[in-house]
Amino acid sequence: MSQIRLIIHPHVHVNRSGQNFTISDQATVTHTVHSVVPWPPLPCGYPADVTAYLLANGLARAPLRTRRHVIDALEDATPTERRVIHRWGGSRRFSAPLGRITVVPATLQAITHGWGVAAAVISTVLTITLISIGADVALIADIALAPFLLLVVLAAHEAAHWLTARSRLGPSAGALLISWRTCALVYGSTTPRNKRIIAIAGPAAGCAAALLCALLALGPATTATAVILLMINVLGITPLTADGRDALTPCDSRSDPSADPAGSGS
Repeated sequence: MSQIRLIIHPHVHVNRSGQNFTISDQATVTHTVHSVVPWPPLPCGYPADVTAYLLANGLARAPLRTRRHVIDALEDATPTERRVIHRWGGSRRFSAPLGRITVVPATLQAITHGWGVAAAVISTVLTITLISIGADVALIADIALAPFLLLVVLAAHEAAHWLTARSRLGPSAGALLISWRTCALVYGSTTPRNKRIIAIAGPAAGCAAALLCALLALGPATTATAVILLMINVLGITPLTADGRDALTPCDSRSDPSADPAGSGS
């Protein structure tokens, strides 16, 4: 039990009044959670349902063992709830100071943290392999650069989501959730119109960045990578993706009052 740890993300504050927990977060909204599970709380300091809420909404993260313990303590968690707790509860969260100009460096930091090492390792392995077989310098440069195009296009995609969220929702809106397998912008409840605009901004910027990469490509490897990234971003405005589903939200729909980390994801 002493291994149960919960890490509340920066700028997230939890206050308790009896069974009610008020969670304030400048990047999203103020959340109110009424605990209905038996006390005492978990060793991490909160009841199981409140802990699950924090994890599922990108307000806190925890090691895998803690997430499993929380799910077991809930007893009746659905498969969807389990998946969300693991997906967002295991992600790092990156915030940016007030304003729009801070969004770009914060996005670059987040994307580099999430996939920079993997891109560098792939590029290095390919470079060493090509050098060992005596490949042409131009070919080596072309193939070595290709993995980094993912970082460029993904950064453009997420920065556009974030910049649009701040222009529509306020100077403190939004934070990025990053894990090895996913990336998403978490932001507060808003109108269907704003949600559509925020959702569309990411794929639009991603398409523009991929097209630019294709135009400036060094050779076939970077060209092919840029084309694939362009196709992925085009799919981002279809119902196959979270962005596409948000972009196609009916005008008469209602926003969920909680944070929506899956609303602008990749």
